[in-house]
Amino acid sequence: MARRIHLSTSNIARICQVTTVTVGNWIRSGKLKASRVPGGNYHVTADDLAYFLGNANMLIPSALTGQQPRVLIVCEDQAVIRRTSAVLADVSGSCEVDTAGDCLTAGVKVVQSQPDLVILQLPMPGMDPAPGNQRANNRGTPANW
Repeated sequence: MARRIHLSTSNIARICQVTTVTVGNWIRSGKLKASRVPGGNYHVTADDLAYFLGNANMLIPSALTGQQPRVLIVCEDQAVIRRTSAVLADVSGSCEVDTAGDCLTAGVKVVQSQPDLVILQLPMPGMDPAPGNQRANNRGTPANW
């Protein structure tokens, strides 16, 4: 039987980059399901937090989904891709790394796989990053290039 992970309000605040007061408001308003533990503190299961984040259209950290973080490296230099992939493997222990050698391929991969992180070589031949970055920032999600 799998052990259920319980998170405190301070853990949730750190994950969501909000204050513990905000987390408490979510709980008291019924938006985030929680249970009280001895001492009066709230605990939330990882599943309930993931459900809340999905409903609130917020990013669900890969640690909550059990999936490896996805990284897309966009660079035309294969040596740079190999070195960057090696560093990511050393730092993260495990992450799913995908690569693209041009902007068009990168755009397709961003839309299809929705990586958690995009590492982009700038400047890249034939690319003006400003319009794509602006669309991504306005939506809070990867741009549809």
